[in-house]
Amino acid sequence: MKKFLFSIVAIACSLIVRAQNPHIADNYILQTTTINPAANHVPLYTVWKYNNQQVGSIGYGSDNGGLYMSNSIGDMFLSTTTSTNSIRFNTNNSQAMRISPEGRVSIGRNDARFTLDVEGATGVKSSLWVKTNSTNSSEIILEKQNQSYYSIVANNAGFLFYNHGTGNSFLQADANDNIGLGTADTKGHKLAVSGSIIATRVKVQQTPWPDYVFEPDYQLPSLAALETYVKTHKHLPGVPTAKEVTENGLDVGSTQAALLEKIEELTLIIIEQHKKLEAQEKRLKAVEKKLYK
Repeated sequence: MKKFLFSIVAIACSLIVRAQNPHIADNYILQTTTINPAANHVPLYTVWKYNNQQVGSIGYGSDNGGLYMSNSIGDMFLSTTTSTNSIRFNTNNSQAMRISPEGRVSIGRNDARFTLDVEGATGVKSSLWVKTNSTNSSEIILEKQNQSYYSIVANNAGFLFYNHGTGNSFLQADANDNIGLGTADTKGHKLAVSGSIIATRVKVQQTPWPDYVFEPDYQLPSLAALETYVKTHKHLPGVPTAKEVTENGLDVGSTQAALLEKIEELTLIIIEQHKKLEAQEKRLKAVEKKLYK
């Protein structure tokens, strides 16, 4: 950039030295020099103003386009003079960047498909802000050549990851930070998944846990009462019915707690039954001993 500015200053100085018709009046300097004007009509010009706030114009140009840089009320301009020419920046005799007549910037490629089109790795040290001023969505598109592409979209529905190959959103976060995988309807849950899940480990924090069954004051249900309940309701007490599971799904934590409660109750009932059997065996042995004396 320093070399570029130095070149501009050098051009300006050479123009002043070679000027054919310099004019100085009322703090105004105007001079224009041309190269073979009869044949090419290619002007080199420098214009400087003082009181009317424009300080100069440095440039090379022609009727068909060219390079122009000026300082007008504090602004700097680098422009072409036609609607068909681009501004190119070359390094090592190769194009590094181009600004098209439409104002599109391409880096690493000859044509710009978007407002900014970069071919090659791009790094952002701090943050990248994608914003739209309309009601349309903001979108970051991730594309692999000759293959379907994915996009990250922010719109009124929330924040979603979109597969353009299938036409579906496979992950979506709504306005309440609820996440849906394969579904947009989380039903108020923090995570909703439409489809199967496989994991090496799942941890569910559940309270209370049915250790209370082993407390001395816990009342075990009688087998007769359990028989009556099962015949009437067709499920164990405290366990969700088939209808409830169909309508509301299965709560893994509470269901595991309910099943463990039944296992612990049955364990205590079996222990009590075993004690009764042992007592009966002792009485039978005592009766047999008396009978066979």
